[in-house]
Amino acid sequence: MRHAYLLVVFLFALFVVALAVGAQEDSISISGTFGGEATFLPAFESTLWLDLSITFANLTLTSETDFTIVPTLTGTQVFKLEYAWEWLTLGSELDLGLVPPAFQSLSLYAEASIIDTTLGESEPSLDLVADLGVVTEVLPTFSGVATLDLEAEIGPLAASSSTEFDFISFLVQLQEFEAKLQFLNVAIGEEEGALAITGELGTALTVLPSLASDIWLNVSLALNDLTFTSETTFGLVPSPSGFTSQSFKIEAVFNVLSLYVWTSFTPALMEAGLGFTYAFP
Repeated sequence: MRHAYLLVVFLFALFVVALAVGAQEDSISISGTFGGEATFLPAFESTLWLDLSITFANLTLTSETDFTIVPTLTGTQVFKLEYAWEWLTLGSELDLGLVPPAFQSLSLYAEASIIDTTLGESEPSLDLVADLGVVTEVLPTFSGVATLDLEAEIGPLAASSSTEFDFISFLVQLQEFEAKLQFLNVAIGEEEGALAITGELGTALTVLPSLASDIWLNVSLALNDLTFTSETTFGLVPSPSGFTSQSFKIEAVFNVLSLYVWTSFTPALMEAGLGFTYAFP
């Protein structure tokens, strides 16, 4: 416990020093987001978070701090350090507990862009993307997972596949397929103050670790700085099939400040809350 606490203090001090130095260097980019959310259904809960990022050259240091205030005070801290080339990113992640102080995990990861191309010069063209990722947990136990993500998009239609392979047990532990169609994308009114309406219909099929499938309908209406979104999901497999969930969200954006209120419900549960995010600088 004591060693984990000292490690948190050291890394935070290092992060503050980097912020101070970075603020004086034109070549260093510093950004952050401060946010909070209160959930008042089915029970009252409140959380606060602070995300900071420092980028210089191809190196990026990020800090993600989260606190749950109510019903019980808890806190977590995540530090990430990564170096990115044009197609390859190498990084490390350290997860710590702040309240109570504890060491959680240390992992190394790599992300590679295998394919990122467009076929065809006329519209609609076919966009192909393939990404390979590897995450190895070093502490407290050793484990490793490789992820292969494939995506093809032509016009309003897109399809994707996600595969997770455990290279310790040599087993595929997750296989998912997804297809979606943007059936609506219109603007009503003049350019300034126009009402933008978008709609998306999609389906997902999970083959491993167990068979599951659902469909969803997402609709968004945006007017100036105000956005309303609706997400509806129906389960197909396993049976019985039928309505799964419905969520609504209203968000107002004022430059760097965003305020939102949301609600969601399932056949067994209703939730509601509100929150904010502030981006800086």
